[in-house]
Amino acid sequence: MIIVPYAPGGSASPSETARACAPFGGAVFVVGTSSPLDERGRAVLEGAGRVVVADDPADVIASLAGTPVDGIVTFADAMLEVAAVLAEALGLPNHSPRTAACLRDKAAQRQRLNEAGVGFVPLVWSGAGTELRPFGPGTYPVVLKPRNGAGSEQCMILDGAAGHRTANARLDPARQYVAEGYIPDGAPPARHLADFLSVESAVRDGTIRHLGISGRLPLAPPVREGGTVFPAPLSRATSEQVTALASRAIRALGITLGVVHTEIKLAPGGPQVIEVNGRLGGYLSELMRLVGLADPVSLAVRLAAGAPLPEPRSARGSALVVLRQPPMRARTVLRAPAPRDLVSLPGVVRAKQWARAGSPLDWRVGTAGMVLQVWMRGADWAGLSHDYLELTDFLDRSLSYTYDISEGIRG
Repeated sequence: MIIVPYAPGGSASPSETARACAPFGGAVFVVGTSSPLDERGRAVLEGAGRVVVADDPADVIASLAGTPVDGIVTFADAMLEVAAVLAEALGLPNHSPRTAACLRDKAAQRQRLNEAGVGFVPLVWSGAGTELRPFGPGTYPVVLKPRNGAGSEQCMILDGAAGHRTANARLDPARQYVAEGYIPDGAPPARHLADFLSVESAVRDGTIRHLGISGRLPLAPPVREGGTVFPAPLSRATSEQVTALASRAIRALGITLGVVHTEIKLAPGGPQVIEVNGRLGGYLSELMRLVGLADPVSLAVRLAAGAPLPEPRSARGSALVVLRQPPMRARTVLRAPAPRDLVSLPGVVRAKQWARAGSPLDWRVGTAGMVLQVWMRGADWAGLSHDYLELTDFLDRSLSYTYDISEGIRG
């Protein structure tokens, strides 16, 4: 069996995880007692494998007495520390508790990367979301985000003292936040793409093998994901630069096993690490399969169970997921196209509607607040980008919203 500490919103669905764990006898999903699983979510999880609900690692271990366990893996940021503690108690390979804590804590991670000389991004402030005071002159702009957040939730860019008043009205006093210096904007690697990307890597016993590099569509304000293309259309020199930086970051954080997602910005002075996630990146499972590569969810499971690193493989074609985000001022959906209308467009292979007419909208939930998710495939990015522009034009004409102008938000 494979133990899978689980939380909603991870980078692999219960069904994907169950398929990957099937060769090892199935999955045991470990869920905390305070996990926000509704009745339907619980039913989906129980249909995919065995479910253990417990907060104390000792209770989890007791519930598994007599069950042979081959490994432990998680696809959710929120469960990295749980996985590390359970692995240590059971004598299974995983992130060390110290590494897992650093992967979850964005302030500790940035401090570790800076100290190791893996680029330099100033850590401006970290504290509770009670009252954010203006920073000193020469500090701005800064990126403000939850210290243990994921998916761009509650992320904001502050460009001066005025931004603090807006931020203070939206911070959760029960959460911790971190403010980092804004990494300067650089040149995107190709038309229609943003100036940041991510490196997907597999690690075993400290040996690193990079699986590929994904490019990104431009962010929706303030910092919500717009989409991902795999593989990124990069020059060989840029690919070598960013993979070398990802390797340095992985080693600096003490990661010795698993699949790792390293976000990197192509800054004017050279690539800079945005952050490192100790699990598979979001949407990469399907993107990699669409271009003929092995399933990275299965790879993560096999690594946890002791398999060796995979041999390098080349992608066939280009795949894209478009995450259509509503404007920040949008409050409800008035009109949205159905998935059947989208799959008739060139290059589109699948579409999912996340918000229907009448659905409420809130930009503060981050990337998960998207309206539509559209999957595309093409021979290469040059050709696929034409289909992407046609899709964008169609969405611009097909989507409409109600708006709230009282907050004075732009975007």
